[in-house]
Amino acid sequence: MLDVDHLVKPVSDGNPCGDALDYDLSFLELEMAGQGKPARQMGDSVIAAEAPDWRQVWQLGLELATRTKDLRVGVLLTRSALSQFGYPGLRNGLELLAGYVESHWPELHPRPDVEDSGDPTVRLNALANLCDPSGLIAEVCQVPLTASRQFGAFTLRDWMETQRSQSSEIEAASIDLAFGDTDPDLLCQLGADLDASLTAAIGLDGLVNEHVDIIDAVRFEPLISVLRQGKDIVSRHFKIPQSETVTQPLLPGAEVRNPEEIRGRNDVIRILDSICRWYQVNEPASPVPALLGRAKRLVSKDFMALLEELAPAGAAQYRSVAGMAADSGA
Repeated sequence: MLDVDHLVKPVSDGNPCGDALDYDLSFLELEMAGQGKPARQMGDSVIAAEAPDWRQVWQLGLELATRTKDLRVGVLLTRSALSQFGYPGLRNGLELLAGYVESHWPELHPRPDVEDSGDPTVRLNALANLCDPSGLIAEVCQVPLTASRQFGAFTLRDWMETQRSQSSEIEAASIDLAFGDTDPDLLCQLGADLDASLTAAIGLDGLVNEHVDIIDAVRFEPLISVLRQGKDIVSRHFKIPQSETVTQPLLPGAEVRNPEEIRGRNDVIRILDSICRWYQVNEPASPVPALLGRAKRLVSKDFMALLEELAPAGAAQYRSVAGMAADSGA
């Protein structure tokens, strides 16, 4: 984790923010490591995109942070901390950026061009990377929220997909089951980490607004919103443990139902979908999901439809023996 107190200290008495390192080889290497590599064509084949090398970003960023106070370095360290340490790392990085803004704003890098009369745009552009939907926002949404041995790991992105899709009822049920099977202590800690990250993001937003006109300020709302959403989802599931939902009805006289109980075909499909999800997360090479996918298609079929699906030749023989017409469904 980042030693925020140490990294916020002045580089030197005469030059608290150090020198501008825009053309330093380590800084250029840091920016390249933080970009990753896009997918590219090579002959008839396509080479897959490569994610940023966050370990290299971490090493380069820490070294640079001893020589300069630069928002661009701080943002990349924040993303690297999230990748390595999860939400506590995100909070840690946001607190570093807040320390930079609070203690070093007048001399902080990147500095406005002298000809721009102190226009903070170059700094605000650096901070705006915290709200990049394909960057930090996407990375925040990919941190696992559940750790279920039975139902797998789900992320905020998975939950968002269930809200966008009209046919996501089964998937949403799988996520609820995964939360119910996750250690309550882990959920409690996760909720606290999300809350701390949210507080740090709001604090950074307030500090930046103290130094720039509100009309020019960075809109941190995308980051704040997604952290608040994650916190609310975890809190909602943590406040209603699975044991309570099974033993205590919500309304007088209401029937309490175990979510794993099977009472009809829809429940069968729901459980099969949960099993498929587990395999996709934990054993992606397994053929089991493909076989269960076929089983799901059979759940709603009658006897003759099953026979047609599983043994078409046998279906013809059965019709012959039973004296049924070729197009008869029963």
